[in-house]
Amino acid sequence: MTHKTRKIILLLFLVAFSLTAPIVILYTAGYRYSWKKTKFEKTGMIHLESIPGAAQVFINGKLQQRTTPDSFPRLLPDEYDVRIEKRGYLPWEKMLEVRSSETTFAQEIRLFSDTMPRLLTEADVEQAAVFGKNGTVTMLVKSHDWQELILVRDGKALPTPLARFSGETLTDAALSWSPDGKYVLLQSPPEEPVRVFLYPVTSANGEPFAIHEALAKITKSDEKVRLRIRWNSDGSMLSALTEDGAFIIHPDDQTIDQVPASMRAQDVATGEGAVYLLRPARSEQAVASGSVDADAVDLTRIPFADARSSEIVASLPKGDYRFVDITARYLIVSDRGSGKLLLISPKNGAVLAKLVGESVRWEKAPGKGRLLVWNGFELSIFNPASGTAELVTRVGSTITDCRWHPAGTSVIFSTATGIFASELDDRGTRNTYELIRFPSVKAFDVDADGTYFYFVGAAGNQKGLYERML
Repeated sequence: MTHKTRKIILLLFLVAFSLTAPIVILYTAGYRYSWKKTKFEKTGMIHLESIPGAAQVFINGKLQQRTTPDSFPRLLPDEYDVRIEKRGYLPWEKMLEVRSSETTFAQEIRLFSDTMPRLLTEADVEQAAVFGKNGTVTMLVKSHDWQELILVRDGKALPTPLARFSGETLTDAALSWSPDGKYVLLQSPPEEPVRVFLYPVTSANGEPFAIHEALAKITKSDEKVRLRIRWNSDGSMLSALTEDGAFIIHPDDQTIDQVPASMRAQDVATGEGAVYLLRPARSEQAVASGSVDADAVDLTRIPFADARSSEIVASLPKGDYRFVDITARYLIVSDRGSGKLLLISPKNGAVLAKLVGESVRWEKAPGKGRLLVWNGFELSIFNPASGTAELVTRVGSTITDCRWHPAGTSVIFSTATGIFASELDDRGTRNTYELIRFPSVKAFDVDADGTYFYFVGAAGNQKGLYERML
């Protein structure tokens, strides 16, 4: 090799080094060239964690070598189509934005199982109520010429029914569990004479209690035209409203107390240490003129300890109201005229928020965490910390019930023909999954750790209680 050739090679090396060294330095410093923007940009990364883990990751359709949980670095600032797949589970997909020098997190990604439901108990079910905390279910079923109220534990019906009815039609009866899971409440259909039965789930909780008969003895009235009844937050008592006034029912000792000054009440509910009434109020001018029309509706608090020290918490405009939920945080009242829920402070009676909805469910415990709010076709979440509400989803069929997933990252809701899960991560488009689709779904609930959900439904000739992994 001649001296001239060596000089040319050295010169070419120096030129190549001067061109590539800055690129190498930029690359090691986290920069990459963006052909889209025709410039160097500092990269960011995406960190993904899924439940369960060890799921495959696709970024813009390209399979990555690493599985969840892991970080995926050296991504130019842009939006990326991220897809997570695992065999036996429904895929998760979302557009995630990556910013320069930042990490985009997607943690606690819930992968829902892609499995068929399993029939636990076959029965011709008329009505049902599921207590998801322990998977216990009560069902009103047809059995020859009878209707039986049965209890199902661990997927098996107990041999002795809670009750048996002959020659009666309870197809549209209402079933509900007490919040503590100790009692089942059965209320006759609205078009029939009022009958309300309280059944203890175990013999230790006492004998069945015919509430309508006990009320008839107190009021000297054999038949109730109206009886609206609800549990309090811990299941220790029920409140009942009849044309003869309001009553508090204590299921453990089967005693009933009448609420004073409740003859004209629109509704009654119990809270911590007190009973609350919604009752029409008349101004002094209306009283003086003999008018019976109400000018407003008073929300009144009557302490259990001293009924004489009642107080008006709030005075609402004239209208038709119902209690929806009572906690130490809010008194939630439905304004049936506007279709809105009023969140009222129990301390000063101020209306703290107005939400579109009919039903609610707290995230963790009564008054704790966020509030799930829904009506026929919309599902929203109200955050008391910020005082804001956020729409989760709109559906084309009537929403019949909703539950929080125990992890707080998604909500489960039902219609008359299906059960669905909607995630709460609002980046891009929320993922909503169809968990089951049946011709008929009557009731459902989620277990305490979010592993399974139970529902009563019918598919073809198979009717009864089903279980499906979440």
